[in-house]
Amino acid sequence: MRHTAVIASFCLVLSLHAQAAQARDRSWESLRKEATRLVIHRDFAGAMKAEQQAMAVAQKSSRYDPRIIRSLQAMGGMYQLQGKYTEAIPLYHQAIAIHQHRPAYPVIAGVYKDLGAAYKATGNEPEAQKYTLLAMAAR
Repeated sequence: MRHTAVIASFCLVLSLHAQAAQARDRSWESLRKEATRLVIHRDFAGAMKAEQQAMAVAQKSSRYDPRIIRSLQAMGGMYQLQGKYTEAIPLYHQAIAIHQHRPAYPVIAGVYKDLGAAYKATGNEPEAQKYTLLAMAAR
């Protein structure tokens, strides 16, 4: 009888952890969707805030959570849409630094491509070429 109660308690704890993980994921997803909606409406300040909140959710899992890379890339993209290339560059570099700890991340080529484009827009042709080549190699 006692054994059954222990198993039931263990199952309940696992279920609660699974539900919490799903809630975190939904929260991250819903914040990302909100950021996208706000970008479409050209509310970059609101979109940046939503994306920063999404990144904070991902950071609770791990400082190397691949979702952080997605958020950093999205924020960099928002800056690029506004012509703020020098603000975008450090975000892409942060994403690449996280990628060094999670090398299986499949869309790093997009980060390299975006970083190359940001460097090109600032007139830094050598860095633009470097990251464009890295993007092609990562595909």
